[in-house]
Amino acid sequence: MPAGAITQKKKLTPELSLLISAHWQDILKGNTTHLARTLSWSKQKLQQLVAVIKELHPYPLSGLTNGETNYIIPDIIVQKDTGSVQITLNDSWIGAYSLDKHYLEMMRTTTDKELKSYFKDSYYRCAFLLANVERRKKTLLSVATAIFNWQYDYILKHEPLKAMTLADIAEKTSLHCSTVSRAIKHKYIQLPTKTVPLRHLFQHSIKGELSSYTIKKRLLSLVEGENKLQPLGDNTLASLLSKEFNANVSRRVIAKYRTELHIPNSYHRKYTNT
Repeated sequence: MPAGAITQKKKLTPELSLLISAHWQDILKGNTTHLARTLSWSKQKLQQLVAVIKELHPYPLSGLTNGETNYIIPDIIVQKDTGSVQITLNDSWIGAYSLDKHYLEMMRTTTDKELKSYFKDSYYRCAFLLANVERRKKTLLSVATAIFNWQYDYILKHEPLKAMTLADIAEKTSLHCSTVSRAIKHKYIQLPTKTVPLRHLFQHSIKGELSSYTIKKRLLSLVEGENKLQPLGDNTLASLLSKEFNANVSRRVIAKYRTELHIPNSYHRKYTNT
């Protein structure tokens, strides 16, 4: 046990430090008589010190948490290999499932009409359930693939998210919007750098086809091409982009996207370049 396990409530005395650092194994084995003789201590003194040690918690930081750790199991995994990208359904943890052959044989051979009817009803229910599971897996993989293709630059090139709605993915997969919504609900995708909910990859347009991705890309271009001694302020950037895209791009939007792109304000940009 490390000496650091002693809290401020229990002062680390030289005797306790000696026992913990040099005679821990003897304490674990209960060799108190031998230990007392070795240290020339009374057995009573040794027992009192051992009692103090037994009150200690071996994991001093454990009280800072609730003891529960939530692990995220991704439903979709994106793996980038040399020259290729694989998108797979992560269902290996579920295990194999199928109709029990024993009961299928009983259904086939039984002569009891009531029992045979029960088996057939159960068989059709089970077959329907398995078919639904497979259909949902196929739908999820199809939706995830469409999302990946749409957000390819974000996932693999670390560019901003593109505008993408449920309707966009529904059109790509020939599914209804409600089906896409159910497919991605509480589902996670493991990207090469992080694991995120599928819903986080959706980005709404500001106006028509004008997305935050488009604005961010143009904003970055304007800042990179500005006069370094007279950098463009947020109001100026908002005015330029509003005219360019024929849309209302506010100063607050510029400030938000500038922060997300890790671009300092004009004041800091000016004095960084002087």
